[in-house]
Amino acid sequence: MAPYPLSEETCSLTLERLLKGEYEALETYHTALRHLNNLSYRIRLLSFMEDHDAIRENLTNFLKIHGSHWLANAVPDSTSWADWAVLFASLGSDHEVLHCVSQQEDAMRLAYEKADYDDMLWPTARKIVEQGLADTRRHWHWLEGELSKI
Repeated sequence: MAPYPLSEETCSLTLERLLKGEYEALETYHTALRHLNNLSYRIRLLSFMEDHDAIRENLTNFLKIHGSHWLANAVPDSTSWADWAVLFASLGSDHEVLHCVSQQEDAMRLAYEKADYDDMLWPTARKIVEQGLADTRRHWHWLEGELSKI
């Protein structure tokens, strides 16, 4: 019997999906920061981007330890849907840019909730997932709050 409740392959696949999402989130934030006009929004989004980068690093390190073969191809194409969505939204206002970032955060929040719901995650992986979930919830709530003001 394996020392962990899930097989390494099953747990790795869950974490690899989250890692790919983190790369997409970082890409979305990079694009959004280039197109936002409001300085306070840019400062807040930069802080959120740093959260995503920290989780990306934690997921990467965890997967390296567990021998993930996916990491060599972890960086998604530079023209992901999120990047294009923010780019097109930038033709409008800061509101549209924040809306695209909010959609990305919502997708990440749901992915982390699904992973966190799985009682079979390795205990060491659970800590990373819980932090990612807490961060994405906080980001999403702030973004939705700002969007409701506009």
